[in-house]
Amino acid sequence: MSVSQQAAMPARPRSLAVDPCQRGQVAVRVLAISQYADFGGVHNRIAGLAPYCAAADVNVLALLPEGPGDAARRLTEAGVEVITRPLHGLRRTFNPGVFLNFSVQFWSDVARIRQLLRDRLIDLVQIHGLLYPHGAVAARLEGLPVVWQLNDQFLPPAIRRALVPFVIRFADVVMTTGMSIARLHSGVTHLGERLVVFFPSVDADFFCPDSTKRAAARAELGIGDDELVVGTIAHINPNKDMETFVQAAAALRGDFPRSRFVILGKTYDHLRSYTRSVWRQADCLGLRLGNELLQKEAGPRVADLAQCFDVFWLTSSKEGTPTALAEAMALGLPVVATDVGGVGEIVEDRTTGFIVPPGDIDAFVDRTRQLFSERELRQQIGHRARQSVRERFTPEICARSHMQAYQKALDHRRLRTGDQRRPPKSP
Repeated sequence: MSVSQQAAMPARPRSLAVDPCQRGQVAVRVLAISQYADFGGVHNRIAGLAPYCAAADVNVLALLPEGPGDAARRLTEAGVEVITRPLHGLRRTFNPGVFLNFSVQFWSDVARIRQLLRDRLIDLVQIHGLLYPHGAVAARLEGLPVVWQLNDQFLPPAIRRALVPFVIRFADVVMTTGMSIARLHSGVTHLGERLVVFFPSVDADFFCPDSTKRAAARAELGIGDDELVVGTIAHINPNKDMETFVQAAAALRGDFPRSRFVILGKTYDHLRSYTRSVWRQADCLGLRLGNELLQKEAGPRVADLAQCFDVFWLTSSKEGTPTALAEAMALGLPVVATDVGGVGEIVEDRTTGFIVPPGDIDAFVDRTRQLFSERELRQQIGHRARQSVRERFTPEICARSHMQAYQKALDHRRLRTGDQRRPPKSP
């Protein structure tokens, strides 16, 4: 790029309005980088916050890896501009071949991102997760601030300990989905004001109990009006501990033969052996897939199909602060969830749901037996759960946290570099 072309570029802004309900004085261009091509919690958050960011003159672009997956399509449908590039991140493995490929491709990936930052006049880079640090390096080389989001506990502790010092060095601000996730990343809690804690947001007007949708969902799935349904929103993978789901389901069905169990989530080709193992176990326990046990990829129809549930289970052995749990609560469902990740910061035990130890089949059965037996209790807990979501997990609150994080990152970068060359644009 020539000097004359650089001189013709709009100045990069260095401040923004922190109230997402009012328009800011300047526009800020954020590049949000995710290494996953399949739609998940991170993409859900980007899509849900898009209109609130736009209201604050913050323009968010999403950078995703090339390859199969529905994240790019669904983000585009939500009005988010998506850019795809070859991205070669780390994986949840100690396989030396993976680390070798990561090392070989690292600087070429950094170069692609640096060019993208220049071409799109990006002002701030937002990294999601620990497995793709390239964006932070590219941002530092371009003199841009970094907001680094840590969302879960899926990585082994040894890898987390190895990577967190890198995050602390390169991030101007770290965001975590709850304090529980911050504590799982040693050192992050010492960042003071540079640590911004937030929670996933749920649109409670969209995830809203609706008797008509409930009847339609049950009709579509072939569930009778008199049947009790336990459901979960989860893709089939080991972190979700679907073995506990089917074992608890089989035990509960012994007491409630008119019960059904529904999994709203997809299966993965690379986890076919795990999926087959879960289905075999279910069949051996008397849960026939397509009959007592139903699995359906819901995609963007989660808010409609989950209406058929009476109780929501989260059986995960590892988690972040799951959006699906808050979505179920917004639907007025009593939840039974394992005490992992940030679950305890979403669910108040025995008030908005029940928290049980990971893998404790008896606890899942006992809590759900109580909920199945007492309709009034189900309704009371479900009502309190929905109220909690409406008070604590609104998109407005989540957006405000993001605006504050962006402002802190811009300010920290300015203090760190002493850059006063580019004043904010005029309104």
